[in-house]
Amino acid sequence: MFKLICLFVFTLAGCNCKCNQNEYDPAICILQITDSKCLYDEFLNQCIETSNQNLGCSHYLNRNACINQLTISGNVEKRCIFQNRCIDVNIYHLKNLGCSDSFSKYACINVVNKDCFWNGSQCEDSQKIIFSDNSKEEIYPYSVTPQLCAKYHKYPCINTGPQGDYKCVIINQIQFKELKCSTLGLNEIGCVSILTRNEMCLFENNQCKTINPSQMIECSQKINKLACLSITTPNLLCQWQQNECRVYKFDQQVTCLDIVDVNINVCANQEGLCMFDQLNYKCTQLNQKQLEYLNCDTPGITKFACLSIQNQYCTFNQGFCQTLSENDLSNYQCQMQLNQAACINIKTKGQLCLWNGQGCQNVEITQDQDCNNFDRFLVNGNVCQAIKKPYAMCKYDEITKICVKSSTNDYCTTPYLNLYGCVSISRENQTCKWIDSSC
Repeated sequence: MFKLICLFVFTLAGCNCKCNQNEYDPAICILQITDSKCLYDEFLNQCIETSNQNLGCSHYLNRNACINQLTISGNVEKRCIFQNRCIDVNIYHLKNLGCSDSFSKYACINVVNKDCFWNGSQCEDSQKIIFSDNSKEEIYPYSVTPQLCAKYHKYPCINTGPQGDYKCVIINQIQFKELKCSTLGLNEIGCVSILTRNEMCLFENNQCKTINPSQMIECSQKINKLACLSITTPNLLCQWQQNECRVYKFDQQVTCLDIVDVNINVCANQEGLCMFDQLNYKCTQLNQKQLEYLNCDTPGITKFACLSIQNQYCTFNQGFCQTLSENDLSNYQCQMQLNQAACINIKTKGQLCLWNGQGCQNVEITQDQDCNNFDRFLVNGNVCQAIKKPYAMCKYDEITKICVKSSTNDYCTTPYLNLYGCVSISRENQTCKWIDSSC
């Protein structure tokens, strides 16, 4: 009787039994055998040893067999945990159990918030990891979590994922033109070095991810070259230098043609006739002939180039040249960075605009000024209409864009007649009245 009791206690505490020594008891097979990989076969009603790693997270596996599992049905990756029986892990397990030694390999490699590695037989915390000896490719000799790879700082690297056994390997130069921002385990050096077409990458919270230009808030973000040079946020002037995005520093000794690897804002903020080359991300010089074919919405032209465009209504606003609509001309003010064509066509009430040869300015009309004071400057019609010198009859010449003397033979509807020009009309059937500052 004493021997039976002792044997029972020994069994409950765990034993180093072989699977087939307790072949008919599923509880002992699954829960008590610790030194072998066992499977309880219901059909045969016996405990058998197994090295099969393609059984998935079967409830009939003991702990050693459970954490030894990799797949099911040939190539479907399985993530298992042993908790009194073998089960599939869930997100709670991956977030809260750390690098548990009850995880199978692929559960271990997908742990969240902890840096784990698979030492060949169980899951361990990265504090115990070692680097590969004299390896030019592998950083660690083990399978590791992608975030552990992403924290490596010495060389650019990625995690090879299931196809490469989740190894952390160094990126070669050719790969930089092929990898995507979403590549598993990209570290910071690798992320900002991506040169793949149309891939804009940001490294944030130890993860490389795709970003669009509207999300870029400063040049100093950890972004790749394409993301840096695609920034369009007003007032952000960025340049790619020494494998990082930096704030552009103005240098008066540098000409437009010498400015390379910059975003559009850098070129738009230069002096003179300069514009952005969208294909090569550099600034290029404009000549007068090219200026004739530019429109106001040409990306990356300077303020000087914008205001030099003829026969289109342009404004330079928030670092960009833009086209004004007819509706805009009735709402904009003279001082709003207008080109000549827009300046002298402003219709906004009370805006007396004059083009001084370099820019548009709002003028004040005194009692002593008449049409002759404005026959040498290009102005909008409001200027002529506002002339109030006694007996000075004025109107606006819409062809020459200057103030000229009006005639008593004009019509009441003649554009931009001033007060005395309006009330002096004596043409037959024309009875004119000055109301609300217009004829």
